Parts: sequence; C-alpha cells; structure tokens
Amino acid sequence: MDLLFRYVLREYLKVFVLIAAALLPIAFVIHLLEKGRKMAAGDADWSGLLRYFFYRLPDLVADLFPLVMLLATLTALHLFRRSGEMTAFFAVGVSRLQFALPILMFGLGVSAVLLLLGGTLIPHALKRAREIDRATSGQRGAQVSLAENRLWFLASPREIWNIQMIEADATQMHGLHLFLLGNDFSLREEVEAKTLTRHPSNPESGLLHHGVRRTFSADGNVRVEPFLERPVKLPAFDFRQLEMKPDEMTTRQLRSYIDELSAADFDMRRYAVDLAARQAFPFANGVMIWLAVALAAQGAARQMGIAVGLALGIGYWFVYSATLSLGRSGSLPPTWAAWSANLIYLGVGLILYIRRPV
Repeated sequence: MDLLFRYVLREYLKVFVLIAAALLPIAFVIHLLEKGRKMAAGDADWSGLLRYFFYRLPDLVADLFPLVMLLATLTALHLFRRSGEMTAFFAVGVSRLQFALPILMFGLGVSAVLLLLGGTLIPHALKRAREIDRATSGQRGAQVSLAENRLWFLASPREIWNIQMIEADATQMHGLHLFLLGNDFSLREEVEAKTLTRHPSNPESGLLHHGVRRTFSADGNVRVEPFLERPVKLPAFDFRQLEMKPDEMTTRQLRSYIDELSAADFDMRRYAVDLAARQAFPFANGVMIWLAVALAAQGAARQMGIAVGLALGIGYWFVYSATLSLGRSGSLPPTWAAWSANLIYLGVGLILYIRRPV
C-alpha cells in the first residue's frame, strides 16, 4: 500500500505541476495587463512593477489553487483510467477511495499550508503590493500608522486624527479623536466623538455625533464642552484609503480588532465574515479534489474533462461570493456564510460518489 501511495502521488504531482505551470502564467499575464496599464499612467518604472507582482504573487496563487487542484485531479484520474492502471488496481482489490487517498491527502496538506500563510505571510505581502501600486500610479499616500488596532492619520503638521473604524464607503467613521496642535506644537484642542458622518454632497465637511470638545489654555486650564452634534471640516483626502482592510491584517490582528469593535458595540459583521472566510477558503483545495474524485467515479473525468472543471470552478466562486455577500449583509451568520460553498460542494461530491456506477 505504501508503494501504491507513493506511485499515485508521484504521477499526480507531475500533472499538478503541468496544470499549475499552464494556468498561473495566464492569470499573471491578465493581471499584468490590467495593472500594468494603470501603473504606466503614473510613470512607473520596471522595478516598481516587478516589486508589485513579487508581493502580489502569493495572493494570486492562493486564489487560483482550487481551480488548479480540480483540473489536475480530473486530468490525472483520466490518464490513470486511459492507461488501464486504475482498472488493474481495482482488479486486485484496491478501492476507489484507497486509490484516491494520496491525492486527497495532498489536497488537505496544501489547504493547511495555505491556511497558515493566509493568516501570516499573505496579508503582509498584499499590503506591501498595494502600497507599491499607489506609489507607482501617482496616488497620494497617507501618513498613517496603526497602533493598538487604531489608525493614526496625520492630516496636516498640526492636525492628527485617531480613528477606530471606517466604513467601507468612508461615509461614516467611528471612535474618532481629533488632536489640534498650536504653533509651538503643544496640544490646544481635542475633539472626541462616537461617530462622524460625511456630508453626501460635500466630501470635505462632516458632522460629529455624541462627543466632547476639550480646549487647553496656556495657563493649564481645560474647557470641556459636550455636544450631540458638531460640524467638522475634513481634509481633502480619500478616507477609503485609511480603511483597515481585513485581507491586509494577520489572523491575530483581525481577531483582536473584531474583539475590540464588539466591546465598543460597533458593527463588526463584515470583519467577522472575512475572518471566517480566511479559515474556510483554503479548504476549497481539498473540496475540489474530492469533487474531482467523485466525478471520476462517474466516468466524468474522461467525458467532460477541462470544460466541466472550469464550469465547476466558476460555479464555486459564484456560490462563495454570494454567500459572503449574504453574510456581510447580515442574512447569514459569518460561519455559515464562509463555509456554505465548501459544504455544498462536499455534498454534491458525496451524492455523485454514492450514485457512482457499480
């Protein structure tokens, strides 16, 4: 059995490498054409373009791997069937599951590795790629730092913003502190507010809600003025760039941020969905292999081939994206939103395998 395991895995890896070598460059070229045109408008040099793709590559590979797994498994099992090796193994008492076990184990191993990288390396690389993208496309970079899950934004030499949460469309910000400095850079005024709402027609004006204004005089006195609403002038800047993007945070950072938002009674639903999705998506690799094994048991590996693989891969992305959208809107719990596509495809594979021809 150990000999069978090593043989099947070795032959499968040959096909897997060929499929990956065919698909990954295609995805790379498509992304290159899309981003290269935008970055060229900002007079980007080749070094900037290469650095961008160096940091972008891990995320691209992780996104494409489930499709590679599906097509590689369908192709490998078809080759085993066409050569007669699969029939020979079945004739000596090897079951379909025993034959496919090395491939399934490989898929679970890849899932585990991508789960680890998705919570550590990939977020850092993706953040760096976007920084290079903004710099080489001529976009204004924000002077921002992150400390204890809060954003510190230097709007001007004497104006500092501290924000706990920014909505995806930047129309609202939560947990806001505004620090205004004097000519000698001493603190002159501090404004604290629970929420800031941007004016729909004037992006440089907004309204602070439920806060307090503190004015510090030169003699050390502090004047405190609570308010329910207070107008505020916003810097001419796209605050969407400041949003704490879940895919740029490690798993530990994201979990800590969710806990902080929950404790402050903010809506952390979309972050919770992204955290669950980060844990669920890597296992799409194992799910795709299982589905391919079930299709092969139906004889579909030979009859449908790459066409059905592409259709199933696109179908998975459609289901996965739809359930995540339902989760972010509150229609599904985060765990169900993230894992529904995997469970559906596992169920489809199980039905196909049970109903296989004898």
